[in-house]
Amino acid sequence: MVERDVAGRRRALLDDVTRLAWDLGRAVRKAEALHLPVEPGVRDGREAVVRWTVLLGQVIPPPR
Repeated sequence: MVERDVAGRRRALLDDVTRLAWDLGRAVRKAEALHLPVEPGVRDGREAVVRWTVLLGQVIPPPR
């Protein structure tokens, strides 16, 4: 049977996107601390993921 917990799946998506943005930021900071180059576009990509996180947070209702 197909799972119908739409709200739960939406929250899981928001959690995954939030975690991705956090991990990308952490990886960039770690690379900079180790004096490693960060490819062009990585920071812009992280900012785009952060924008998606904010957008999803606004359209997905909080859990009850």
